[in-house]
Amino acid sequence: MTPEQLITFATVAEHGNISHAAQTLHLSQPAVSGQLKLLQEAFGEPLYQRAGRGVRLTAAGEQLLAHAERLRET
Repeated sequence: MTPEQLITFATVAEHGNISHAAQTLHLSQPAVSGQLKLLQEAFGEPLYQRAGRGVRLTAAGEQLLAHAERLRET
């Protein structure tokens, strides 16, 4: 789990959409999806669910988001 992955995760949660987060982060959509996949594998459980064209955080994702937001503030 890297700081970049956590920042990407928090940005996706903020936008509720991987493509919009990718634009904000100036990354490609596959790059953002790849970071999320690695983060989810490191965490060991689902952090989000696809919801239509967006994503919705799971309970584990909500917990991780609190830590990720603190990192983004520093």
